[in-house]
Amino acid sequence: DKKRAAKFLTNCLKAFPKTRGNFLQALADLAAPETTPDLLTVHKECSYKVAENAHDYGPIGDLLYCSAALYRTTKKASYLDIITSYSHHPDKGGRNQAENALRGVSSAGNSPS
Repeated sequence: DKKRAAKFLTNCLKAFPKTRGNFLQALADLAAPETTPDLLTVHKECSYKVAENAHDYGPIGDLLYCSAALYRTTKKASYLDIITSYSHHPDKGGRNQAENALRGVSSAGNSPS
């Protein structure tokens, strides 16, 4: 059931903070509105970490996948804007992560317009 899956995945975000990427991708696929508060917490944390060290790809990936999940749950274009801004990142690693996050948004049947 969708609510149990959402609860499991948000618990995993808290239990495994260093390996959140797959959980965030799954939450994007699930697009469950009840996960928004937890996603906002992760988004804020990742934004702060990226601001501290813009070359650390762990927080960048988490920020992008979290933005994809928030876009899917809230439909707010500002989260999509965050992802697309990284498609012009000076480093290929940042660009690749943005492309992967955008693919996740599109492949979930929620193509950005």
